[in-house]
Amino acid sequence: MQFLEQESRGAITLGPASLYTTLKKLVGTGLIEELDGDDSRRVYHLTAKGREVLAGNIERRRQLLAMADHIMEEA
Repeated sequence: MQFLEQESRGAITLGPASLYTTLKKLVGTGLIEELDGDDSRRVYHLTAKGREVLAGNIERRRQLLAMADHIMEEA
Protein backbone atom coordinates (compact mmCIF):
# COMPACT_ATOMS: atom_id res chain seq x y z
CA MET A 1 0.00 0.00 0.00
CA GLN A 2 2.78 2.39 0.92
CA PHE A 3 4.76 1.48 -2.20
CA LEU A 4 1.83 2.29 -4.50
CA GLU A 5 1.14 5.56 -2.76
CA GLN A 6 4.80 6.61 -2.81
CA GLU A 7 5.48 5.57 -6.40
CA SER A 8 2.33 7.29 -7.66
CA ARG A 9 3.02 10.40 -5.57
CA GLY A 10 -0.31 9.96 -3.84
CA ALA A 11 -2.37 9.42 -7.00
CA ILE A 12 -3.06 5.79 -6.05
CA THR A 13 -4.21 4.83 -2.58
CA LEU A 14 -5.61 1.42 -1.76
CA GLY A 15 -6.95 0.07 1.46
CA PRO A 16 -5.98 -3.40 2.66
CA ALA A 17 -9.22 -5.06 1.50
CA SER A 18 -8.92 -3.65 -2.03
CA LEU A 19 -5.24 -4.46 -2.28
CA TYR A 20 -5.51 -8.06 -1.09
CA THR A 21 -8.61 -8.71 -3.21
CA THR A 22 -6.74 -7.43 -6.27
CA LEU A 23 -3.63 -9.47 -5.46
CA LYS A 24 -5.75 -12.61 -5.00
CA LYS A 25 -7.38 -12.06 -8.41
CA LEU A 26 -4.02 -11.44 -10.11
CA VAL A 27 -2.58 -14.63 -8.57
CA GLY A 28 -5.72 -16.55 -9.56
CA THR A 29 -5.41 -15.50 -13.19
CA GLY A 30 -1.70 -16.31 -13.28
CA LEU A 31 -0.55 -12.74 -13.84
CA ILE A 32 1.53 -12.62 -10.66
CA GLU A 33 2.89 -15.20 -8.25
CA GLU A 34 3.83 -14.93 -4.61
CA LEU A 35 7.50 -15.53 -3.87
CA ASP A 36 8.69 -17.43 -0.84
CA GLY A 37 9.85 -15.01 1.81
CA ASP A 38 11.37 -15.18 5.24
CA ASP A 39 9.81 -12.06 6.72
CA SER A 40 6.21 -11.07 7.32
CA ARG A 41 5.93 -9.06 4.08
CA ARG A 42 4.48 -10.72 1.01
CA VAL A 43 6.44 -10.35 -2.21
CA TYR A 44 4.94 -10.90 -5.65
CA HIS A 45 6.52 -11.40 -9.05
CA LEU A 46 5.06 -10.64 -12.46
CA THR A 47 4.76 -13.84 -14.52
CA ALA A 48 5.52 -14.16 -18.24
CA LYS A 49 1.76 -14.09 -18.88
CA GLY A 50 1.50 -11.02 -16.66
CA ARG A 51 4.23 -9.24 -18.65
CA GLU A 52 2.43 -10.02 -21.88
CA VAL A 53 -0.90 -8.71 -20.58
CA LEU A 54 0.78 -5.63 -19.10
CA ALA A 55 2.60 -4.86 -22.36
CA GLY A 56 -0.70 -5.11 -24.24
CA ASN A 57 -2.44 -2.80 -21.77
CA ILE A 58 0.36 -0.25 -21.98
CA GLU A 59 0.22 -0.29 -25.79
CA ARG A 60 -3.58 0.20 -25.78
CA ARG A 61 -3.21 3.15 -23.42
CA ARG A 62 -0.52 4.67 -25.65
CA GLN A 63 -2.88 4.37 -28.59
CA LEU A 64 -5.68 6.01 -26.61
CA LEU A 65 -3.39 8.87 -25.61
CA ALA A 66 -2.27 9.32 -29.21
CA MET A 67 -5.92 9.49 -30.31
CA ALA A 68 -6.71 11.99 -27.57
CA ASP A 69 -3.74 14.14 -28.64
CA HIS A 70 -4.96 14.01 -32.23
CA ILE A 71 -8.49 14.99 -31.21
CA MET A 72 -7.18 17.88 -29.12
CA GLU A 73 -5.05 19.13 -32.04
CA GLU A 74 -8.12 19.08 -34.29
CA ALA A 75 -10.27 20.99 -31.79
